[in-house]
Amino acid sequence: MSGSKSLGSRAQVLPRALSTALAAVAFAATLFSGCATVRARVERNPLAALSDAGAFYLVIPVKGNEELVSLAVTAFVGKASAQKIVERTDVVYACAQAPTDGTRSVRVIATGSFPKSAASFAFRESAGWERRSSPGLTWYHAQGVDVAIPARGTLCAVAQGAEPNAQGAEPNAQGAEPNAQGAEIRDLASRVSTGDASGGAVSREFAEYAATAAKSGTLGFFLADPDTFALKLLGPDVTLPVRFAEGYAVRQEGGNYAARIRITLSDARSAKALRPLIALAFRDAAITVAVEGDAVTVSGFRVTKEKLAELAFFSYLEKK
Repeated sequence: MSGSKSLGSRAQVLPRALSTALAAVAFAATLFSGCATVRARVERNPLAALSDAGAFYLVIPVKGNEELVSLAVTAFVGKASAQKIVERTDVVYACAQAPTDGTRSVRVIATGSFPKSAASFAFRESAGWERRSSPGLTWYHAQGVDVAIPARGTLCAVAQGAEPNAQGAEPNAQGAEPNAQGAEIRDLASRVSTGDASGGAVSREFAEYAATAAKSGTLGFFLADPDTFALKLLGPDVTLPVRFAEGYAVRQEGGNYAARIRITLSDARSAKALRPLIALAFRDAAITVAVEGDAVTVSGFRVTKEKLAELAFFSYLEKK
């Protein structure tokens, strides 16, 4: 599969895993492009099914953000495949897992026009896929990625990459052991099918946002482990008890975006201490930096679709 060939340097473990997962979505979208399917109504919030302990969550509604999504995804899968994702996908939900046994993984749920009955046609052995199964689930494996369609209109993908060792070399270039990777896709598909999930380690605001993202068209990200985010924003000499950070972007007339970031700390005193530092980082008369209890909110700043498409916050995923 083309996505597995895009695996690059060790510094790109999770962006690379995300690339592989998106390539699987693009592959399915391309193969399903001839199928006249009706989009299934997704009853549950897919964000809740991703993980109970993710480090980073991302929600990308496609409708209303087609140009941005095409720009962003093209970097991972190419222009033609990116267009197929835009045409057949409603929302992409992604989650970066914390490292486990020397590997880091990305889980992706894509909702849209993905017929369950056509999975065996799309993920053929001749295209590099291996059919695997366990009681109640069939999934498809290629190098570094597992894909399943547990319900009509919902595609799940899990991609993994090896963490570099102390000498900077990847101890296992192929990622996790097959059994471990199979356990990941089985867990994700089960969560999607049964709704057996707690909702993840996200704030109430982000969970409520994600449940309506398909209608609102707002993009969002959530950092449950914001250490690197705070380090990049404040510098190495400033340490404050940041609990989590979340951000939202809404498309404006003309195609660019209005963004808002909320940084939640351990207490109101820390939030007050953080406000002037944040104000220095966002020195613009149009930008408002406010303290709301134990959180600092930055709002009123604009970002171009090109800049947003660069997905600069993926630098977070390159840590360690």
